[in-house]
Amino acid sequence: MPTIKNLILLMIIALVLVGCGAKTPLVTVVQTTAVQVPKETVYPQPVQQTPAATMNLSYPGPIGGQAVPTIITTPENYVTKLVIPTPSSGKAVVTGQLLVGGEGGEPYLATLYLGPTIPPSTPDYPPMISFSETTDKRAVQEVGTGRFVFTDVTPGQYAIIIWTPYGGNPLVDTNDATILFSVSADEVKDLGILPIK
Repeated sequence: MPTIKNLILLMIIALVLVGCGAKTPLVTVVQTTAVQVPKETVYPQPVQQTPAATMNLSYPGPIGGQAVPTIITTPENYVTKLVIPTPSSGKAVVTGQLLVGGEGGEPYLATLYLGPTIPPSTPDYPPMISFSETTDKRAVQEVGTGRFVFTDVTPGQYAIIIWTPYGGNPLVDTNDATILFSVSADEVKDLGILPIK
């Protein structure tokens, strides 16, 4: 008498033999026609932009094989000799000097704006700093010394904003606290040496 094990084995062998004798293919082959692939398109080469005649833009390397100055120079915001003017009636003048590491450090040249503060609604909070690249005062800086001046400043509280291609950041002291200061009408506010890390 066949055992269950033998019956199962016979069934498997029978299924294999039936499967091997099948006349229909298990895989259907479809013939396709050749598709024309368009020729590789060449990526357009970058076009060199020529800066405006009044500017020499800072860039960390040569452009078109020519040396590039390391500072941004515009006639209205960088001078070789800085003159601190007398404030206009009801306005103020803010001046100071940016040096890397503080006193004895290298002069730091940057695009500086004066950002007015907005008082907080809660006394325990610091003020907010407003900033607009188009409407806020921009400093004039002396090339080679890091000295700067803001003129015709409306009395109030301010922070100095350093503008970079990545956005504006308020100037901070050695403890990373934002430097805030107030100016009064008809005042020349000298902030002294401001260290840059």
